[in-house]
Amino acid sequence: MSFNKYIQLALAFVFGIFFISCNKAKTSELQENSIQFDSLVIQKEKHLFNDTSKANANIELKLVVPKPNTSKNILSEIEKNFKVTLFGTVDFSKSMKDLANGYVENYFKEYKALEAIYLKDQEAYKQKQGSQEEDIYEPMESSYDYQHSTELELKFNKANLLSYVIHRYDYTGGAHGMNTDSCYTIVLNNGKLLKQEDLFDEDAMDQVAALIVKHIAKDNKVTQAEELEELGYFSVKEIYPNGNLYVTDKGITWSYNPYDIAAYALGTITATIPFAELKPLLKPNHPLTAFVK
Repeated sequence: MSFNKYIQLALAFVFGIFFISCNKAKTSELQENSIQFDSLVIQKEKHLFNDTSKANANIELKLVVPKPNTSKNILSEIEKNFKVTLFGTVDFSKSMKDLANGYVENYFKEYKALEAIYLKDQEAYKQKQGSQEEDIYEPMESSYDYQHSTELELKFNKANLLSYVIHRYDYTGGAHGMNTDSCYTIVLNNGKLLKQEDLFDEDAMDQVAALIVKHIAKDNKVTQAEELEELGYFSVKEIYPNGNLYVTDKGITWSYNPYDIAAYALGTITATIPFAELKPLLKPNHPLTAFVK
């Protein structure tokens, strides 16, 4: 190998190290938030009529709670947002654990109401036994099996932002259950949940939509967006920013639940748009200045 080749390889190596170092430095600029979390897991089941031979409901909650060593004001705001987004209108004086247990109790209370329907179905079946309609009225025990899960997954905890997704799954009989994802980002400086309108004016929405469609097409390895409709997507012209989003250092991720923009079989669909592409569309003085230079 010639001396010039050695020089070229050496320069390429040095440039590569410099490039990697710059990227690491850029990432390290985003400071970790001084917030740690504990896990809170509850899993219970209950049978109809408290009879283990009959159908049952199963519920599982997999949550996280901020540790008490978190700054008092920030701790309060995180807990407040977690409680509202997980459980709706609540008594904020109650702990996350108490609210979670109350959520489970209410789930079983609603399940117990099925006992009256169960008895009614059994009685209707008895009256039809021996008739041509017997098969239609025969109850299936499995049709009374219910299942619910809620999981709070942390996505990002840096630069005064805390992003998380609440995954829910419900099965109440039938062909399949239903998954839903709800996405949130807390701006820790003010304790508020980040909203789509905090970032974009209404007149930028069409351009944001175009970027979302572009990235969904790329993720599906199609060259024309309209090809998505052959894969089970509904009209690509109706894919629009839905406000169900969260922020990480990779960009802004929009999430679409089954049936939002595509057939159930395609599941939850996400599109992450890098900040470099969103920069021209963001409002002045938006809350993500740490990410968009």
